[in-house]
Amino acid sequence: MKTYLFLIFVFLSFTNVVIGQKQDEKLVETVFEKWNQSTLASINFQLRRSVNSELRVAFKQSLQVAAEILYSPTANDQDEIGKGEPDRYKFLKAINIDTLVHKHFFIIETTHSEGSASTNFLVEDAKRGTHVSVYAYVKNHWKCTCDTVISKVDLHSRIRDYKRNASSDKFNWEDLKLTEFNSLKIHSRYFIALSLPENDVIMQISKL
Repeated sequence: MKTYLFLIFVFLSFTNVVIGQKQDEKLVETVFEKWNQSTLASINFQLRRSVNSELRVAFKQSLQVAAEILYSPTANDQDEIGKGEPDRYKFLKAINIDTLVHKHFFIIETTHSEGSASTNFLVEDAKRGTHVSVYAYVKNHWKCTCDTVISKVDLHSRIRDYKRNASSDKFNWEDLKLTEFNSLKIHSRYFIALSLPENDVIMQISKL
């Protein structure tokens, strides 16, 4: 009888683990898809409102690169996503998105000129300032390289501020993406190269 009860306990425990893993994977897929959609929507929005011809060309190029990366054959196919695991998908798993999904936080992504991810910043409010975790993409894996608290920053307002002009005196030599996560509400803002001044709060964080 004891052996029978033990086997039932083991079976139920294993079943709960499997169900929990599937739920976590489904959450990662949901956030991943919404994140991609928000980023592309941001680029499209800025493309439509740009009156400068050079900016329009830059946003069109950014849109093409982003679409190719975010919607690659393995990027959103649930049957293939585990095989390809795009950088963003891996990052959501690295930061344990299931523990963050009901919190309010931000992610800043830096990219190389060809569009591949290089460094990500996980930003959250802290009691005495803003908590920033820096992640580097090394050998196909995300690794936390720095965990620090800086002076309080307001990324919520920054993500909604579309006032900027690209020029040679700006200091972001690579594209930057800022995304706000508030439960499953996701709002992205795409900054093309040479669009941010040196004292911009995003630039301050990206130099950590």
